Amino acid sequence: MRLAVINWTSRKLGGTECYLDSVLPVLAENGHDIGFWCETDEPCAADRVRLGEGSRSWCAEADPDDAVRQLADWRPDLLYVHGLRNPALEERLQGLAPGIFFAHNYYGTCVSGYKALRFPVVRPCDRRFGLGCLACYLPRRCGGLNPWTMWTSYRLQAKRLLLLARYRMLITHSQHMQEEYRRHGLTAKCIAYYAAMQETNVADPPKTVPPPAWHLVFFGRFDPLKGGADLLKALPEVRSRVGIPLRLTMAGDGPCRRDWENLAARLRERHPSVTVDFPGWVTADARDDLLRRAHLLVVPSLWPEPFGRIGPEAGSAGLPVVAYDVGGVRDWLSDGENGVLASGNPPTVAGLTQALADALSALSDPARYRRMTEQARGLARRFTLWNHIRELDELFDRAVGAALAT
Repeated sequence: MRLAVINWTSRKLGGTECYLDSVLPVLAENGHDIGFWCETDEPCAADRVRLGEGSRSWCAEADPDDAVRQLADWRPDLLYVHGLRNPALEERLQGLAPGIFFAHNYYGTCVSGYKALRFPVVRPCDRRFGLGCLACYLPRRCGGLNPWTMWTSYRLQAKRLLLLARYRMLITHSQHMQEEYRRHGLTAKCIAYYAAMQETNVADPPKTVPPPAWHLVFFGRFDPLKGGADLLKALPEVRSRVGIPLRLTMAGDGPCRRDWENLAARLRERHPSVTVDFPGWVTADARDDLLRRAHLLVVPSLWPEPFGRIGPEAGSAGLPVVAYDVGGVRDWLSDGENGVLASGNPPTVAGLTQALADALSALSDPARYRRMTEQARGLARRFTLWNHIRELDELFDRAVGAALAT
């Protein structure tokens, strides 16, 4: 099958591009002829998405019309679309072949794209996209205080929502996102996503339970909506309740790094038995090693994560998780089985504190700890790359078959 993969950039900048980097070489190995079409090849400092042997690529940056013509001349059987910045280009490409759109995020259903209200407290938004969002945007700080940004973003998302209805199929990776599009009048199929970390034959390092100190880990961009400040504020009370020192590793970077480091420094001064490390962004191997050595992953996202792939990645290492009950988290976190959910409506430091204390108290029992690690691995096995590729191939065949039948 000639499969045209469409994305706004050819560089690995975020979760969507990391997804493509893992999936496209396997699709090529499975016999698909891959053509990659993008709007830009920037920024040059980032690595390019791997496409697989024999794949072709086109970039519209210099001459969009020529890039569209070249793709048309290639005559793809199917478009596999992941989002563009220019709706006019997206509409032109839709005319070349039947298309499947993968909704990785709130494409066409939120002015800011975060689906979160930020004032007076941060909480997930369940509003259906429409003109009413304009009345909410500025008072609730949905995406800033610039009216022009609000209006241009609204028009962009409105155009995207109209284009989504024209695809042969809409797919996504969580029941939360499936419901999000259902509320907007679109049928989306939820397919098995995948965790980049797979189980290996390497034995996990032995863990003493309860340990001399609980080791918690956080991975992600240091952004206000990722909830790192909530996690840091919860630590002193959690330490008081569990009676054991706490060590937190916060792996990542971003605009909040200095604020979070200052908050951690103040915590250390007042609570010497609470330590926090900031190693920055870590390699995949270092991430996997941290997941295997830690006792608990914390995902304190305040916005409704569309999926949250770090959760099943942790499960592959047998690591239980504490997270706010927002977005697609319930697809991989079953409360009391492979971790603990904190209330997400709205997310609060008190709720996160209670969930962390409950989780660590449960994990203090060696038998319960073994049971939770086994359940974490069991739930993570649903999210393998091979399951994902198998479902994709079935959907590709179905979409092309349906197009030929019409």
